[in-house]
Formats: sequence, C-alpha cells, structure tokens
Amino acid sequence: MKKLLNTLYITTQGAYLRQEGECVEGPVNGNILLRREQYRRADLPAGALAIARNMLTAKLANGRTVLQRSLRDHPESDADGQTAQAVAKLRHTLGTLATISDPVGLLLHAQALLLARHLRGDLDAYPPFIWK
Repeated sequence: MKKLLNTLYITTQGAYLRQEGECVEGPVNGNILLRREQYRRADLPAGALAIARNMLTAKLANGRTVLQRSLRDHPESDADGQTAQAVAKLRHTLGTLATISDPVGLLLHAQALLLARHLRGDLDAYPPFIWK
C-alpha cells in the first residue's frame, strides 16, 4: 500500500514557505514596478523631457567634474587653457538645458552644440567618453 505524505517547505528559521502541490509565485520585485512606471512616464511628453534632460545634465555634469578634477590635480597640464574653457562651456550648456521645453528641442540643441564644437575644432579637447 502506498502512503501519501504531505511535504512542508520551511526556511532554516522555521518560517512557512509552502506545501507540496501549492503554486509558488514570488513577490513582485520592485525593479519591475519601477521599470513599468518609467515606461509610463516616458510615454508622456513631459516625462520624456524630464528623462532626456536628466540624462544629458548628468553626462555634462560628470564630464565637467572630471575636467575640474584634472585642473585641480594637474594644473600644469592646462598650459593653453583649453580645459578651463571646456569647463566654462559645460557650465554654460548646463544652464541652457533648463530653458528647453520639449524633448525634441533638447536633443536637437545638444546635437547642434556638438556640431558647432566639432566645426570649430575644439571637440577633441573633451574627454572621448562624453561625446563619442
């Protein structure tokens, strides 16, 4: 005769997990909920603008911080003043990002700045991870 035994799953501390035959689904991870909310916000024009502005602002601010650190730690490397000029240009660009009111305009503005700097020939003075 076959004897059926119920199996009970518990943690090492004794907390109940499940019984044999019960369907187990873990809790919804917060990252999934966060990603869903990010997609919802990105679908709205105001949300897309905020995301694009925050990303560009972070990239420009990080690049400016790297250049400022370079000036602080190795002032002799900026004999021609190009790094200090790049820091000033990034500061100015960060200020103009707040005035743009649509995501397409924000991206076009960033592209126009990059094209102008490339045509002037001073794009190579920037760290490659910022612009390339």
